Amino acid sequence: MLRIICDKASNELGVNCTVENVAMDGNCLFSSMALQLGRTGSNASLAVWTEVMDYLDFNREIKCNVSLQCGLSY
Repeated sequence: MLRIICDKASNELGVNCTVENVAMDGNCLFSSMALQLGRTGSNASLAVWTEVMDYLDFNREIKCNVSLQCGLSY
C-alpha cells in the first residue's frame, strides 16, 4: 500500500519519496517524515515533531480542524 501511495505522489505531485522501514516505537510517523525530508541523526524525529507542533500551535485554526480536543497542548 505504501509503495502505491509513494508512486502516486511521485507521478502526480513530482514528490520523490521512498518506502523504508522505521522502528515502530511510537515515533514512527515523525521518523518516516524525517527520512523523507533527508534528515538523519538520533534527534531527527524529535526535530520534525517539534516543527510540526510549533506550526500547529502558531496556526491554531488548523489544529482545531485536525484534533477532536481543540485547545489542548501537546
